[in-house]
Amino acid sequence: MTSLSKTRLIPDGNVLVGSLAGDVDLITVRDAADQLVQAVPTTVSDLVLDLSEITYLDSRGVHILLEAIERLRMRGQTTYVVAPELSAIRRLIEVTGVTDLVPVVGSVDEALQQIRARDP
Repeated sequence: MTSLSKTRLIPDGNVLVGSLAGDVDLITVRDAADQLVQAVPTTVSDLVLDLSEITYLDSRGVHILLEAIERLRMRGQTTYVVAPELSAIRRLIEVTGVTDLVPVVGSVDEALQQIRARDP
């Protein structure tokens, strides 16, 4: 079952790191996307969404995740997607154009470094 399984606040309180794990498909993704948006407080400036523990993601799942990311963007929040460089998930999000819409990085640390560089 897919869930927002690991959510932790980075100590400065401006960034939330969330992870989705398991299979993300048409049946499970809507709930996961809603959980994601509800879990992100409006006081957070950035979300780092770690997809490295997803075992399956279909194109409909990508679409609904993008809808959630757009809802966060409308609240003024930036999402960084984490997908390991050589993973099947990374190839899928590249093919579906996610990399054109949001920053996609290889690790949570890389996302945090980019956020810190942007907001010194």
